[in-house]
Amino acid sequence: MHSSRQPAAHSRSAAPFCSVAARHDNSPDSDADLAVFLKGEVGSFVPTKLAMADIAYDVFLEKGVLIQPLPIWEQEWQHPERYPNPRLLANIRRDGITL
Repeated sequence: MHSSRQPAAHSRSAAPFCSVAARHDNSPDSDADLAVFLKGEVGSFVPTKLAMADIAYDVFLEKGVLIQPLPIWEQEWQHPERYPNPRLLANIRRDGITL
């Protein structure tokens, strides 16, 4: 399992959120929403998300677990009011489990 695409930034940590990990409300076809906290300057969301999705697809093929990664840079986490969806970050803070 190795993807030729790598996210542009390095991850600091990750936190599952939503039903699967946070609320233990999963079903056999549930996906795993995963906030991936990134170091460095805020980068371009779409290319980073796509690179993470490539890696997540490799995990799906090998383990059968569908992971939905969400890149969040440290500056966005520290200043949620600057994030396009501050309520989403509030939900992740409330429900997420830092790994």
